[in-house]
Amino acid sequence: MEVLHLQLLVATGIGLSCSAFGLAPVLLPASFGRRLVRRASTRARLLSGATCFGAGVFIFVCFMALLPEADAKFHILMENILRHMIWKLFNMKGVYIYIYIYIYIYIYIYIYIYIYIYIYIYIYIYIYIYIFLIIFTIDKVVHALDPANHSHNHSPSIKIHPGGRIDNNNIENISLKGKYTSLEDVTDNTGGGTHGGHGVPSSVIFLMALCLHSVFEGIAIGLQDETTKIVEFAVAVVTHEVVMAFTFGLQVSKSPALSRTRKVLYVLLFTCSIPVGVLLGVGLSNTSTDHTEAVSAICEAFATGIFIHIIFIEILEGEFSDHLGHDEDLEDDEESNPRNEACVVLEKIFFICVGFVIMIVLSTVFMHPTA
Repeated sequence: MEVLHLQLLVATGIGLSCSAFGLAPVLLPASFGRRLVRRASTRARLLSGATCFGAGVFIFVCFMALLPEADAKFHILMENILRHMIWKLFNMKGVYIYIYIYIYIYIYIYIYIYIYIYIYIYIYIYIYIYIFLIIFTIDKVVHALDPANHSHNHSPSIKIHPGGRIDNNNIENISLKGKYTSLEDVTDNTGGGTHGGHGVPSSVIFLMALCLHSVFEGIAIGLQDETTKIVEFAVAVVTHEVVMAFTFGLQVSKSPALSRTRKVLYVLLFTCSIPVGVLLGVGLSNTSTDHTEAVSAICEAFATGIFIHIIFIEILEGEFSDHLGHDEDLEDDEESNPRNEACVVLEKIFFICVGFVIMIVLSTVFMHPTA
């Protein structure tokens, strides 16, 4: 019951924190939003650091907690299936069953080794690869179908410098997850006003894809049955989702096509998806049926594919595909140079290492509370 209470507490905390960060840009006064826009470089730097910190946390949780847990569940599941198959083989009725007992022993050994190597190792790897490819394909297809992205992808962002010089090569991107939304502003030198596209996911399909993505993150928390793993998963998910919710709310708040009520509804639909996933995972783990172990193992593998997708496609690709993003958001008169590029890369790697080390410390503390 203690684990259940912790899971419900985590679901409530993640939902409230993500809602607070997501609704803040929508509900706060417009002057606050203008101050944020004037300090776009600082905002981009903070969001990038927080995103890289979340990447370090996700790397630890995925490869040190979620992947071994899914591996153990699949190992137990495949052993049970093989035992059931062999038990049926040895329960055969007949006069000559004892004559062929040694043959069946050798058959058992060879079948077990063959099926174990072929089914467990190959199918197990294929499951992870296919889950990864499915999520990647859905992500790319939904991104391509979003009408807001087509207008942005074919028109460069134009930035007007204080001296009147127009730089067509400077594109300011503050990503929700490396690619989902983009903040493209055209700033003039007279009024300092901000115009341009809002980059909001206007289609319901796109929003549901984001929600489905977050639901499986919550399911990964709900499937855990140890306090240590629940805390590790909660830290990983909340660091990723808080940054994502804030950026999502910031982008939604800048959309002139959406009413205030619809903006709030968009953010709440997005931020409530993780608590829903946690509840689904809790319900699945507490349901005792013949197929509970199989469903739990499949969901664990699916969540692992989600986490791998987040790490390598959404975070690392978005942060390291163009590490000049920080320099482009700095002051207009500041020239980029290799030293600045190296500092940006080292800064991101530092935040990744910090997230990874903090998770190691938390895991050690919770595993040895009396030490």
